[in-house]
Amino acid sequence: MGERPRFAIVASPGFIAAVLLLVANDHVLKARFPGIVTGKLSDVAGLFVVGALAVRFVPSRSTRALGGVGALFIFWKSPLSQPLIDAWNGVGPFTIVRVVDWTDLLALPVLPLALLYSRSAFSVVPARITQAAMLAVTALAIMATSKYPGGPPTWIFGDRPDKVARFDQHAKFTTPLNFIQTVQHLGQAG
Repeated sequence: MGERPRFAIVASPGFIAAVLLLVANDHVLKARFPGIVTGKLSDVAGLFVVGALAVRFVPSRSTRALGGVGALFIFWKSPLSQPLIDAWNGVGPFTIVRVVDWTDLLALPVLPLALLYSRSAFSVVPARITQAAMLAVTALAIMATSKYPGGPPTWIFGDRPDKVARFDQHAKFTTPLNFIQTVQHLGQAG
């Protein structure tokens, strides 16, 4: 890796391309072309970006860092992270929504590619301002993934705090019942 600054990678063409792909996919492509490809593209680009940063942040323990990135990704994509998300949504300044989709784990093999790229003799776009700007854009790209269409899910609370039903306001269900009858039936079902 030579004598490069630790985060010089953020000014490399491969890293910049991955961040731009992540931003374009999350904020343009997913809305225009929803489907499996755009759904997985964000996971691949995001894991590459976070993996490359992890390797550069702790180069002496890069495989452990990538293992940590992979473990956190698996946790995030599992139902185990829901209590953490619910706690954040109860006090946080913005709402976090994520979909549990085990096929997202198919993106994990990009982590070794992030390791290889981070250890390669990647070129760097000259200019110190590029590094600072890319660090800022990267932070925003990682934290601001695609918006939930039309806002967060609608919440309907039951009569007990341990009974909460979540309804996605964009989901379409066909039923002969009206809204009040549906809620009553759901309440009776427990």
